[in-house]
Amino acid sequence: MNRREQAKGIITEDSSHMFIYGLNNKEREELLKECENKHPYKFASKEPTTIYVDDIAIPNVEKIHNDLDVNKVNRIAITQLEFLIAYKIMDKIRMAEEQNPECADELTNMMGKLTHRNFNNISDVVNALKKSTDFYSTAYGKYMETGDMDCIHEEFNSLDFQFMPNLPYFIEIVKKQIHYDSFFNLIIDRKKEIPTAYEKAINTLMYMRCNRGLSVKVACEPDEWKTMVGMNGEFVEYIHDYSIIELDDSFKKHMEKRRKESHFFCDDEER
Repeated sequence: MNRREQAKGIITEDSSHMFIYGLNNKEREELLKECENKHPYKFASKEPTTIYVDDIAIPNVEKIHNDLDVNKVNRIAITQLEFLIAYKIMDKIRMAEEQNPECADELTNMMGKLTHRNFNNISDVVNALKKSTDFYSTAYGKYMETGDMDCIHEEFNSLDFQFMPNLPYFIEIVKKQIHYDSFFNLIIDRKKEIPTAYEKAINTLMYMRCNRGLSVKVACEPDEWKTMVGMNGEFVEYIHDYSIIELDDSFKKHMEKRRKESHFFCDDEER
């Protein structure tokens, strides 16, 4: 088995949270999309479902306000990220709705009870989650630019899903409803820069022991991920079910470069 095929097997079948190190190029994108295409969602399955995300819908903020509450920034980021994941999972289920219409209806009713709203079908639920994802993305941009979110309160009141209660719990109740005995394998392909607040939000999910329902895998170049700390200061390295996989030699070269730099500074201190 060649390196490419071995990597795909590990990425799609291992429930560990993971950093996938490789150059940001067409080859990496194609490999990760193959992982998604070959592992679709199926009702009542025991096989993992792969979800590929190359855009987490973060607005581009050109000028950042100089008086921001860091905790509020982090809360907005993690909430938007959790809604994005919930939306992506429900959209996968929607695409397989015809496999078991009765089960899909039960899931729709359960989501209605969770929110005290009436949904006609899975598509309504997907649209509601997408709307919440977009709202928190807008909220992040507005707050970063102005330090204020009062202008979007009216839109917040119109959301069916205003808050994500707890993402691991949400995933577990969805799995139970659709008789799904595996995990959702989320691959975040860092094709463009991700703000520190979102890196911390992703790290926080990786720090959680939620692998039964969600495995978070980040694909990036070795020197692109700027922090390994979560929102509460927790280090991703502390968990035992976190691992790395190398798609090419970029990680090896990165570590060699760091060792040389370390030796240089040590030698400089001795001199």
